[in-house]
Amino acid sequence: MVTPLPMPASLPNRPSSENVANDQRLLTLVGCIGGIVLEFDEHVRYVNAWADDPALLALPAHALIGRTILEVLGEVAGSSVARSRSRASSAWGRR
Repeated sequence: MVTPLPMPASLPNRPSSENVANDQRLLTLVGCIGGIVLEFDEHVRYVNAWADDPALLALPAHALIGRTILEVLGEVAGSSVARSRSRASSAWGRR
């Protein structure tokens, strides 16, 4: 069973009731398709992580929150993910 992780108080965007509803929809989707969904902030720091199988995550979900992709995956793999995220954000008009 997949459950959303609460955002720690140290992160600026606390979940609103709308965000919680969105999280539930996302969890339903993840449960249907299987796999993982990772949410990052503008600094490529983990904000949340959902997985139907926790073994798919690099670390337990609670240990990811607040860390950067480079801290978790290391320079080689983390840089690749950060570049991909940057390209995706640019495509959507975000930085």
